[in-house]
Amino acid sequence: MNPPSEKKLCELLNLSPEQAKLVRDLAKNVDNRDNLEALIELYCPETWRYAHSCHSWPFQGHMWRCVMVLHAVDCILGTCGVESMRTEDEDVCDTPTLQYCNTGDLYAPTLFYSSENELLFISCYETEAQNLER
Repeated sequence: MNPPSEKKLCELLNLSPEQAKLVRDLAKNVDNRDNLEALIELYCPETWRYAHSCHSWPFQGHMWRCVMVLHAVDCILGTCGVESMRTEDEDVCDTPTLQYCNTGDLYAPTLFYSSENELLFISCYETEAQNLER
């Protein structure tokens, strides 16, 4: 996962430098199972509990590691859960085009994850909804 800079995370999402660094560390370690598990165990207790509540250990596959990162980031941001945005032709069983940490505000700066290019980026819901329609 390629995350935004610490500076952007701090300025646009009102994160402390420590929170921004943790978001970046989580995203950068999505492909390193051991490091990701250690980061989440140490710094993200809600996500660690969530991982232990899953039927099978979620750190084994890339898709589930992405889910764990997004859950942890949602907890760090204090947003209202991770939601999906899909194009009209996407099946609900497919990995969604975009996932985002729901701020509850269509125009607020929001952290998005694009599964197509492994990118975490900041935009707003309204803009991304319009982009998906095109």
